[in-house]
Amino acid sequence: MPRYGDQVHRRVCLALLFAVTACWGISFTVIHDAVSTVSPYAFVAVRFFFSAALLLVCAPRRIFRSITRATIRDGSVLGFFLGAGYLLQTAGIAQTTPSVAGFLTGLCVVFIPLLLHLGGRSLPAVAWIAVAVAACGLGVLTLNGGRIDVTVGTATLLACAVAYAVQVVLTTKFSERHDLWALTWIEIVTVTILSFAVVVIRSVLEHQTVANPMTGMGQVWLALAFTAVVCTVVAYLVMNAAQRVLSAWEAGLVFASEPVFAAGYSMATGAEPLRMRTLAGGTLILFAMVLTEWSQREKADAV
Repeated sequence: MPRYGDQVHRRVCLALLFAVTACWGISFTVIHDAVSTVSPYAFVAVRFFFSAALLLVCAPRRIFRSITRATIRDGSVLGFFLGAGYLLQTAGIAQTTPSVAGFLTGLCVVFIPLLLHLGGRSLPAVAWIAVAVAACGLGVLTLNGGRIDVTVGTATLLACAVAYAVQVVLTTKFSERHDLWALTWIEIVTVTILSFAVVVIRSVLEHQTVANPMTGMGQVWLALAFTAVVCTVVAYLVMNAAQRVLSAWEAGLVFASEPVFAAGYSMATGAEPLRMRTLAGGTLILFAMVLTEWSQREKADAV
């Protein structure tokens, strides 16, 4: 019975992580429309500010009772890499094509097992196979015959993928050590501070007065509400909880399905037509998930 219970718990975590990833995929369209009227950096800053405030309103006593020096240290590290990923992605997208940006960002699924291997973690052969299949799926899904030139934009997006990979790996390491709400709050507060710092620095470098980040945001409140509540508060609580059960490379494979959900939502809303490469790439990514789940079932049956 315990073995069955563990498998059920694991599958619930997988399902929740898939749901979160689906919301992230949908948010691509929502954010794209929002940042057409406001600064992307300001949008990120305000999004995470609202998320931190909402978390604090929901569980103030639990958060403050559970915060320790270790929580501040580990949460700040997670927040630094998460914030770096968001900010580098925002900068990189502006300097390359959306297809290349989607592929390079998705390469975090490849960097995760590499980081684990460099850290001395031995991974099963099926992990490398699943990661390779998912990476091929990402290429088919996001690259439309265009070549990838080595530019500042591509280097920035590769750095973004590494930052995301480090954040996923460290989440697995840190999530069991701390209270879920306290760790998530510190992580989100750190992203908020980094984002507002970038807004201020950009204003200074461009010799402008520091603009109110809320200026011009009257039309994007729905986007802010969706991304702050669902894609940040709920998403990172789920992520930190699920990675107490799932390994970092398994979580990375789930996150690789984000472009699938993004493309699916875009096609469902009529923003883009159905394409064979979308179906083919999505099928490869989903096959990588099935392969991983099958290997875990075989392992459980062998115990």
